[in-house]
Amino acid sequence: MNDAERGAEDSKAYLGIEGFISPYGILTDGVKWSIYGPPADGGRTSNPVERESISLADSLQTVALAEGYWDMDLLSSNIRSNGVAQIEAFPRLFDPDQIDMWALEKMPRQYRREFLSETRSLQASLDGTWG
Repeated sequence: MNDAERGAEDSKAYLGIEGFISPYGILTDGVKWSIYGPPADGGRTSNPVERESISLADSLQTVALAEGYWDMDLLSSNIRSNGVAQIEAFPRLFDPDQIDMWALEKMPRQYRREFLSETRSLQASLDGTWG
């Protein structure tokens, strides 16, 4: 597994760099997914915090069971129900439009004006259009 703790600190450091084009960052080791961005009270990204996080551990086991790679006796009903809940929650938590909305809402007004006036895409890195 990758070092998620180190990755979290690296993500916060990148978001704190003046001129870094994204107001948020997504970190994953493939199982745990986290979004870092401005704190709830706003701010550029000089003090980014974990805004959302989800572990897909139970959902991966649930999918393995459904696909026949896991023995039913090895998977508790609690893990199965958590797995289904994780599968349902993931698209809501990581919906690009929702992420963009809270990122823009939390930016200070001046930074938001600068950001939008330069017609930057909040998802520039995902679009492959690095600044």
